Amino acid sequence: MPTFTVRGKELIIKEVKPHGNGAIIYVPKSWIGEKVGVVRGIKENGRGD
Repeated sequence: MPTFTVRGKELIIKEVKPHGNGAIIYVPKSWIGEKVGVVRGIKENGRGD
């Protein structure tokens, strides 16, 4: 599994929710207009699939 080094201002960890035919993560309104990235983490069983 790759390892990433990420630099940024803030970090939030949230669960992705279903939304229509896709999925969504809600972030604070203060983040509107900012560039963000999403990294899919490892599940509790140690697998990322």
